[in-house]
Amino acid sequence: MGNLFIDVGNTATKFGIDKNNEVEHFLTVRTSNLKLDVKGALNNESTLLNLDVESVYISSVVPSINKSLADYLKYKFNVEPVFINTDFDNGVDIRIDNRKELGIDLFCDLAFAKKKYGYPLLIIDFGTATKFLYIDEKGIFSTCAFVAGLELSLNALNDNTDLLPKVDFKNVKPLLDIHNTVDVLSSSAYYGQVDMVNGLVMRYFDEIGHQVPVLITGGIANIVKNDLKFEYQLEHNLCLKGIKVIKELN
Repeated sequence: MGNLFIDVGNTATKFGIDKNNEVEHFLTVRTSNLKLDVKGALNNESTLLNLDVESVYISSVVPSINKSLADYLKYKFNVEPVFINTDFDNGVDIRIDNRKELGIDLFCDLAFAKKKYGYPLLIIDFGTATKFLYIDEKGIFSTCAFVAGLELSLNALNDNTDLLPKVDFKNVKPLLDIHNTVDVLSSSAYYGQVDMVNGLVMRYFDEIGHQVPVLITGGIANIVKNDLKFEYQLEHNLCLKGIKVIKELN
């Protein structure tokens, strides 16, 4: 029997299982599909339904689906899911004005990042929003920064402009080589995100007074990593791994 970990994000929901003392990510589902119908979105996922589960731990930043997801999992596995919240111990000295304002995904990110990589550490989570989390040289987390993520920026244009086509980032071209709407949109959004991240990292280094280790995570990290101008470690599924750390601490 294993522990099931679920990271419910605004765009995607990831499922992981505790296997050989490691978290194995095995399924990703669009969160919008879960909002429409949890049962319909998950009932045909054999990799999920064939699991032998003894506990379920969930990090969710989408409260509107929490009850329906919990009811479904309780029915399927006969266990009561545990939703992580900021009253749990995540192993990090958190000193912000209101602890409850901290996103649960970031709460979990911090747990695994500090345990594996120590501190000081700058964490960049490339998700719906791009988040910057800083753990200082004393192991204290007291500040972060948020900007619109790559897909969110592009979707904002698509959603508010009828004539713009949908694009992806499989073939981003240099700025001087873009001569049609699709290339303009993809290159503009891509380099805007990359240069913003590079600039904010340099600003962090300036304010700290020296460079610190940087950890990147999130689905977009693989897309932008080759154009980042600083040294970094890449860690996939940081939130899922953080859920495991929090489970063990509590």
